[in-house]
Amino acid sequence: MSVRRILSSFWMPALLWAAGLACYHFLMAALKPATGEILPETFPLYAEILPVADAWVAAPVLVFVTWMLLLRWFNGHSGHDPIPIPIVLLFVLAMNVSMAVTRDGFFALAAPFTRITTEYFGDIGKVNDVGDFLRNYSQLSPTLSLHSGTHPPGPVLYLWLATKLVATGTLRKLWLAVAAALVGTSLASVPFYKLARHLYGEKVGRYALGMYVVTPSLVVFGATSMDGVFLLFPMIAVYYFHKSWKEAPIRYSIYTGLALAAGMMFTFATVCVGFVFTIEAILSLRRSPLSKRIWKNLVYAGVTFVAAYWLLFYATGYNLIDVLRTAMRTASMLTGSMYSDILHYFNVSVANLAAFLIGAGIIAVALWWREVWKAWDDWRGRREPDLIAGGFAAAIVVLTFSTLFSTETERVLMFLIPFVLLPAARNLNTYMTARPNSNAWYGVIVLLFVQTLATQLALYTGW
Repeated sequence: MSVRRILSSFWMPALLWAAGLACYHFLMAALKPATGEILPETFPLYAEILPVADAWVAAPVLVFVTWMLLLRWFNGHSGHDPIPIPIVLLFVLAMNVSMAVTRDGFFALAAPFTRITTEYFGDIGKVNDVGDFLRNYSQLSPTLSLHSGTHPPGPVLYLWLATKLVATGTLRKLWLAVAAALVGTSLASVPFYKLARHLYGEKVGRYALGMYVVTPSLVVFGATSMDGVFLLFPMIAVYYFHKSWKEAPIRYSIYTGLALAAGMMFTFATVCVGFVFTIEAILSLRRSPLSKRIWKNLVYAGVTFVAAYWLLFYATGYNLIDVLRTAMRTASMLTGSMYSDILHYFNVSVANLAAFLIGAGIIAVALWWREVWKAWDDWRGRREPDLIAGGFAAAIVVLTFSTLFSTETERVLMFLIPFVLLPAARNLNTYMTARPNSNAWYGVIVLLFVQTLATQLALYTGW
C-alpha cells in the first residue's frame, strides 16, 4: 500500500486522534491538574476504573450483531427505502438497555432513580399543582434534589407526568419513571435519522443511524441518565431549523423556536444549540445563497422562543431568568470555582473538549474532522461549505472554553453529538462512493461499538 493511499484513508487520522487523546490522558494523569472530581486514572472522563465481566456482556453483543445484519440487509435489498421508525426505536432502546444491564443486571436501570437526594425522581412528590410548581420553582430550590436545583423544572414534571399513571406504590412509580426515561431517550433517534436523510440522502442516513445506535456517550448514558431525555427537543429543533432553509421557512422556524423552548425546560444547556445555529448563520454570510433565509429563520425561531416564555410567564408566573439565576447560584455553591487562574481555566477547558470528543467516538471524530477540514477549505475558497460541519467545529471550541461547563461534558453535552455524527456519516459515504467494493462502514460501526462496550465494562460513570 502506497504512502499516499494510507494518508488519503480515514484510518490514519483515526489512529492519530486515538494516539493524541491517549497521550493527553497519560500526560494529565501524571501532572494531576486540579479539575474537580475527575480522577487521574480516568482523566478527562468523570468515572472510576471498575471492571465488570459476567454473562450480561452477551446481551449488547447479540443486539449489535443483529443490528449489523439488519443494516447489511437494508443496504443490499431495500434500495432507497428508509428503515422503519419502529425498528429504529427498537434497536436504540435495545442497545441502551442491554449495555446498561452489563452492570448489576436490570437493577442498573433503576439505580440512578433511587438517589432521591440527588436525582429528579426524588422531587415528584413536591408537584401538587403544575402552575404552583412552576411559579414557585426558584423558592423551592433549597428543598430540591441536587440536579433539580441546578436544572429547570422540566425533568421533574416529565417524571411526575409519567408516574401519574399509578396512584400509589413507590416501586411502580420508580419503574414507570425508568420506562419514561428510556422512551424519551430513544425518541431522539427519529428526528436525527430524518435530518440525516433530509440533508444527505438515505444512504448517509443509514450510515448516520448505524453510528448513532452504538456511539459511546449516547449508549453509556442512554438508559440510566435523564441527559438522554434532554436530547429529544434539541434534536427536534436541529431538524426543523435545517429543514427550514429550503422548505416552509416560517412554519419550520416556529417549530424550531418551540422545540428550543421545550428543551430549555429540561436543561439550560439548550442555549448551546441556538449558539450553533448562530455560528452557522454567520458562516453563511461569506458564501451561501441561503444566507438571507437562514438569518430570517433564526430570527423567527428566536422570536418564537421569547414569545413562548412570555406566554408561560403570563399563564403560570414561571420566570426563566429567575430560575436560571437561582440554578447558577446553587451550582456555584456546590462546585465552587474551577477557573481560579489561567492554568486551571486552560486545564478544565481542554478537558471539556477532550471528554466530549471521546464520548462522540474516536473513529466518528476522525471522520468528522475530515469533513470539517473540507468545509473550511470550501469556505476559504468561497465555495458552498457544509455549514453543519464548519459551524459546529467553531461552536464546540467556544462552548468548551466558555467557563459554562466544568467537566462531565461527555454526558452534559451529549445532545450535541449528532453534530459530529452527521458530517462523519457524510464523509464515510464519500469514502465508500470512491471505493464501491470497500466494507469500511462495517469497520467504523464495529470500532464505535468496541469503544462503547470497553467504556461500559471498564469504567463506572455513576450512571
